[in-house]
Amino acid sequence: MATGARPLRADAARNRDKLLVTATQLFGERGLDVPLEEIARRAGVSIGTLYNHFPTREAFFDAIFPERLTALDRIAEAALAHPDPWDGFAGFLEGLFALQAEDQLNDALARRFPVTAEVTDACHRGLRHVDRIIARAKDAGRLRGQLDEVIQRSANRP
Repeated sequence: MATGARPLRADAARNRDKLLVTATQLFGERGLDVPLEEIARRAGVSIGTLYNHFPTREAFFDAIFPERLTALDRIAEAALAHPDPWDGFAGFLEGLFALQAEDQLNDALARRFPVTAEVTDACHRGLRHVDRIIARAKDAGRLRGQLDEVIQRSANRP
């Protein structure tokens, strides 16, 4: 909802929530190209209601993905706040892998990541967290200095 916009009526808010839950589920099950008509049908609303709340497919992405990426922010912040840099690093990896394992949308994201301004900002924020977590563990002598080289080689694999 835009800043200064009136709050949604209770029924409109329920419809929006149903659409988000359904879209998240279907994107995870069938990919990001699932027909919007299918989302509306499964949510029990008309296609007009869907377009009223989400005029484009990208509007769904803007509503769904940044919120999901903030879960990574919380894990990173906990890692950075941990008194032991190694335990913080290990906790970050465990949290990251747990998110990957429990979230059906990760497969859809891996196949086709929607590039929107909000999602891009969230990804950049996450990468800054990762850089800080790694630097902190390396500075404490708990993580090998060659990790950057290993990550770079992995990123360049086909």
